[in-house]
Amino acid sequence: MYKVYALFILIIIFLGLKLLNLDFKEVKINDINFQIEIADTDQKKYKGLSGRNYLCDNCGMLFVFDDLKKRAFVMREMMMPIDIIYIKSDEVVDVYSNLEPEGEDYKNIYISSKPVNRVLEVKANTSELENIKIGDKVYFK
Repeated sequence: MYKVYALFILIIIFLGLKLLNLDFKEVKINDINFQIEIADTDQKKYKGLSGRNYLCDNCGMLFVFDDLKKRAFVMREMMMPIDIIYIKSDEVVDVYSNLEPEGEDYKNIYISSKPVNRVLEVKANTSELENIKIGDKVYFK
């Protein structure tokens, strides 16, 4: 009976996420699987993780772009510190770790050193704890 209840709860959670229009996928770096939300529209990219005060250990947001160019991110209206990982196709290009929130009046701009087409935001210090570094391969599921 417990399995039936657990399955029912998982179905409710899944349907709830679909109703919220959250598209979750997986990204793998160094044998760590991240459950990610995709930011693939201008509105989702602008909002990002701002306004949220929690992110699970292996969760994140993947920003997907159609072209390769240097990307700039800020900590506008963030409620929690995060890591930002810049990715060119399937390789880590830059890692910014433990970036503190700056509210509406942000001062710091985090720019990729090379053109990228993907940016992954994860919980603060994840890149250090999991030894994510420049040159690491990224796998998308």
